[in-house]
Amino acid sequence: MLEETYRAARLEAPTTEEALARATKSANRPTAAVDQARKIMQLLINAGTLVHVGDFYFHRGALEDLTARLREYAARRHADRTIDVAAFKELSGVSRKYAIPLLEHLDRTRVTRRAGDRRIIL
Repeated sequence: MLEETYRAARLEAPTTEEALARATKSANRPTAAVDQARKIMQLLINAGTLVHVGDFYFHRGALEDLTARLREYAARRHADRTIDVAAFKELSGVSRKYAIPLLEHLDRTRVTRRAGDRRIIL
């Protein structure tokens, strides 16, 4: 249930509290259910299924899909392999709330490199 919450959210990841609440909303023993959900979340993080990005956790599949779309975007642009925040928001379909942490994550993982107010897609 917890993994599915993040998988379904794609690039608009819920906060940890929201995800735990969704995963435990039908539980009869809320405190025990939240503790169990936290343990499951930690297992998902340790396995690399959930990736910490800024204040959020994203499903690895969503990040892999985003990387593939960025590389396709760069291939269409030929010599100019850059993207700005506005184009990234349009490509990814997310608000600035998610776009900035995602771009910083892509910089750290060497998918992009910051060049002024643009990113070079590597």
